[in-house]
Amino acid sequence: MVLPTVGTPQGDVIVEADVIEKKRRKPYWRETKMLAFSTLILPGMLMLVLPFWSDELAGPTIIGFPVGFALAAHAVILVAVAAVARFILRQNEIDHWHGAHEDH
Repeated sequence: MVLPTVGTPQGDVIVEADVIEKKRRKPYWRETKMLAFSTLILPGMLMLVLPFWSDELAGPTIIGFPVGFALAAHAVILVAVAAVARFILRQNEIDHWHGAHEDH
């Protein structure tokens, strides 16, 4: 593996970098792509499927606003936030496993 160099007045200094070797890039990106895809499935399905239950969600109202719609909207947001949190934690694990982490 070739490490990048930085020019200084004293000469070139080799800087140790967290660079993934070429043979380990393919599995790294495969895991990252699968994680991204799996993260989008649940929130995406909720956003696509929830409108089909609009009649059932339009039941009780508070101040003229259907309670079911408000609860459904909040549920989608909470699921999306949880999915993003899971993505961040799992991506951090993948980065550490493949030696691509940014922490020093």
